[in-house]
Order: sequence, then structure tokens, then C-alpha cells
Amino acid sequence: MTDPNATPPPEATLETVQTDLDDMTSQRDQLAQQLLEQSNQHLLDTALREAKPIDPETCETLLRARMDCSAPLDAQATRDALGALLDDKPFLKPAPAPPLAAPLPPMSAPAANPVASDQVRLDDTARRAAQSGNRRDLTAYLRLRRSLK
Repeated sequence: MTDPNATPPPEATLETVQTDLDDMTSQRDQLAQQLLEQSNQHLLDTALREAKPIDPETCETLLRARMDCSAPLDAQATRDALGALLDDKPFLKPAPAPPLAAPLPPMSAPAANPVASDQVRLDDTARRAAQSGNRRDLTAYLRLRRSLK
């Protein structure tokens, strides 16, 4: 029979402590890797949110393929890599905002010379249609021109 109060041999204690140390070391390494992945993900998300690409998921996938995400990422390097990606793949860039149409002048009392006033309106409408390229502006110009002739 073994004595319950007997101490285990020192080799068994050393092996147990070594096993526990190895387990804790591997657990620490796993947690450090998870922290690195989360930090890199945060940097990528921030850069993508600032760049506002059309398809952020595709940008992220292509960016991860270009960068070494197993090491800590630098915020400026991430933005630079994203800028280079968007330059290489212009279809991922958001379309530029269309220029705003000029507001119509406020309605006022009839002009003293209706012919001059009509010509000014026609010129303004033509200029707006030419600058915007919008179908509505072009249609408004054509209708105004037809009504004045």
C-alpha cells in the first residue's frame, strides 16, 4: 500500500512543472497571435473605412495578399498599400461625386426686357446642361429653347 502522505519523487514533480510551463507558453503564444491578428484587423478596418472603397471585403482580401499580416502592421504602411491597391485596381475606387447643379435663380418680378431675360435664362440653362451632362438639364434646355422660338 502506498502512503497518501508520501511525497512524489522529484523527477515526477519536475516533469509536471515542465509540462505545465510548456502548456502555459503555448497558451501565451496563441494569445499573442490572437492579439496581433486583432490589432492588424483593426488597422485594416480603419484604413478601409477612411478610403471608402466600393467593395471593402475584396479590398481587404487583396490587401492581405499583398501585405505580410503575420507581423505587426504599421498604420501608414497600411494606408500606403491600400492607396497603391486602389491605384492598381481603379474599379474599387468610389465614383467621384457628380457636380451639383446650379440652383435656379429665385423667381422675381418680370424683367423690363423679356427678350433679354429669356436669352439669359436660355444661356444659363444651356451652360448648366453642358456642365452637368445630366439628361434632365438637357431636356429642360431643349424645352426652353423650343418654347422661346
